[in-house]
Formats: sequence, structure tokens, C-alpha cells
Amino acid sequence: MLLSPATLLAVILLGSPTTEEDRLSAARIAFAAEDFATAVRGFEALAHDFPATAKYHYYAGLARENAGQDTHAFIHMQLFLKSSAGTPEERSIAEKRVAAISRRTTRTRIQLPANDLPAVLHITYQGPKPQTTRPPISAPLSVFPLVDVRPEILLEPGTWELKVTPALLGDQLIEPMVITIAAGTPVEAIRLKTTAAPQVPVVIDLKQPTAIHRKITVELRREGSTAAPIILTTSDPTLHTTLFRGTWTYKAYARGVRPDEGKIIVTGATRRTIELKPVVDPNERRRRLRLGLSLGGLGFATGAAGGALIAYGDRILTTTAPPNPALVFADTGMGLVGATSGVWIAAASSSMQSERGWFAEMLTGIIIASTGGILYAARNLEFDDNTSPYPKTLDERRPDMLASAFLTGMGVGLTTGALAGYLSVRNSRSNRQRASLHVNPHPRFPSLGLHLAF
Repeated sequence: MLLSPATLLAVILLGSPTTEEDRLSAARIAFAAEDFATAVRGFEALAHDFPATAKYHYYAGLARENAGQDTHAFIHMQLFLKSSAGTPEERSIAEKRVAAISRRTTRTRIQLPANDLPAVLHITYQGPKPQTTRPPISAPLSVFPLVDVRPEILLEPGTWELKVTPALLGDQLIEPMVITIAAGTPVEAIRLKTTAAPQVPVVIDLKQPTAIHRKITVELRREGSTAAPIILTTSDPTLHTTLFRGTWTYKAYARGVRPDEGKIIVTGATRRTIELKPVVDPNERRRRLRLGLSLGGLGFATGAAGGALIAYGDRILTTTAPPNPALVFADTGMGLVGATSGVWIAAASSSMQSERGWFAEMLTGIIIASTGGILYAARNLEFDDNTSPYPKTLDERRPDMLASAFLTGMGVGLTTGALAGYLSVRNSRSNRQRASLHVNPHPRFPSLGLHLAF
């Protein structure tokens, strides 16, 4: 077959790597020469390579219609009209071409099992004309006009296969369907066949910290579905369930661990591992426990000693012993009891990781101890050294002195406990920094052939 010079030029331009403008010019040359097969190939290649330029669908639609392929022309025109591309004249021409195509084809309305539309419709021509003249074509269902909430497409006479993706709509699987359109049929309504979507086994391995073994809750939600999430709770390290094929988002959580979120793509039997990390690092947890127990034990010891001194001072005060030594024992015991309360306050803060927080607690303890010491000293200086066994003036001042002794002890205990907490946090942080420096002391870069040594 001899080609015209214009067609030959178009074939040469379309077959060689050229610019977008050259390719468009070549396709127009082929169209003007009525070589519509070459023009179709050029315009559709441009529409594929430059999807943002919807006007190429307009040109491809004109070429397809002139080539006698009305269904493909209709789809291209719909893609063009759904955009804002083109001049008012071109859009008017496209609408008229769609109206003309509708008079030569069958208006086919597709009934889906739900009002939610799948994303894309795939149309494949199967005969009786050669399939090479009508290759498979796909388009979003949203570009087709809706008639009674059903998308309407224009099909030429012949046999067609219709398929949608995603095929899973709710709990229904939409099967591909082959239909035959008879010539002269104005309207055809079809309902795509559906079957119950099969579920596939899914195994989820739940890894949680060895120090924590609690019930884990896993929420599973299928993407694109409005159904309520599936909520599973288990104490076992392995969770067995069945899910529909598709993409699922999960959220796993339990007390004492950080929530974990992600996606599971189910295409068949699937196994997935979810690793849950503790809210508190195990080493940090042990540090807090050691600090709390140490301060608690120290407080118990000072409290026991304080109680014993108070009891001993009260016992010897009622005997022939002079009152001053007895009062010293009582005051010291009350100070130790106060120290117990201060140490236990620090023990209650053992989970604090802020050095500034511990420093503020130390400063508070110093202020409390200083205030109690000043009050105690001031009351003690007012003591009237009377020869009586228990002077009345001292009897009046004893509650204030015991309270100030308690306050002084509490401040000392709080300062001591806060200092221990501060040093514990500081040492723990220094240990982590040293450990990070020794993870890989000799990093290598194989691709560059470098070796760094520190």
C-alpha cells in the first residue's frame, strides 16, 4: 500500500522521539490526510503521556469517530467534557458529537449492587469486527452520565466485556460480564453479576515486651468501606482471623505499650507481625524501680529510728533524768520522722525524668529545711533556763519546736531524695549516650570503599 507524503511524514514523526508539539503536529497531519488509524494512535499516545491536557481526548474522540469506533469516541469526549479544557466552540462540538454517537449506538445503563461506584470501568470489544481496531479502553465511572443513579455508556453492536475495579464493593465481588449488543437496540439495562466475596485467613503475630503481658486490642478497618471496624481482643501472641481481600488499616494498643498503627494488604492468606513497644524503656523502668525502693527503704529506716527516739525521750522525761537530754532525743526523733516524709515525697517522684524537675525539688527541700531550722533556733533561744524539771515557758513552746524539727527533717529528707533522683537520671542519660557511641564504632561504607575509625 502506497502512503501519501503527508501520511508518510506523520508516520515518521510519530515513530521517532520528538517533542510534544511535533507529535501533535504529526497527528494533525495524519487526521487531515484521513489516515485516522495513525491519528488515533498519535492523539491517544499524547493523552496518555500528558494526562493534564484533556484537550487531547477531544482530538482522539474526533479521530475515533471518523474511524468508525463510536464507543471509544464517546469515552474520549466524556473525558474531555468532564474537564474545563477547550474553547466554548470545541465543547459545543463535543456535545454534538456525543448526541450523534448516541443515535448510532445503544445507550447501556449499568446496574451496580450498591450506590457506591467503583473507581474504573474497563471495556473490551470481543467482536465480530477485528479486535485490533478497538483495543481495550478504561475510564473512571464518574465521567459517564448518571440515569437513575446508573452510569450510562454508549456501545456499538457487538460483544463486549465489562469489568470494574476495584471489584470488591462492600461484601460483594463484582464479576466481569460479557454482553452482546444487537444493532438497532436503543436502550439496554444490565446488572453486573455479584457473588459473596470470599474471606481469606489472616494471622497476626503480636510481639509485646517481655515485662508486659496484657490483653491487646486490635482494630481493623477496610479502606473505602463505611462498615464498623472489626475489634479483636486477645492475650495470645498469635491472633487468627479472616478478612476480605483489600487494604486494611489497623491500630493495636494495650496498657503499658505504645499504640501501633499501619496497613495490612490482604491478597490471599496473609501473615503480619505487629511489634508493640513499651511506653517506658525496660532499663528506665528498672532505674525508676530501684530509685523508688531505695528511697522508700531509707524513709522506712529514718521513720523507725525517729519513732524509737521519740518513745525513748518520752520515757526518760518521766524519770529522774534532766529534761534537756530527753527533749533532744524527742526533737531528733521528730526530725527523723519529718525526714521520712520528705524522702517518701521524693520516692513518689521516682518516675520523673527531668533533671530540672529534680533540681527544683532539691531547691524546695533546701527552702523547707532552712525555714524549719530558723524557726527551731528562734524558739530554742527563747528557752528560760529554769531549775524546775519542766519549765512552763518550755511547755508552751514545745509544739512549735517539735513542728519546726519535723519541718527541718522533711526539708533535709526531700533534698536528699531529690539529689539521689537527680544523680540517677543524670547517670542513666550518660550511660545511654555512651552506649549509642559504641553501637557501631567502625562504620563502613561499602559502596564508596571507605572505612572510618574513631
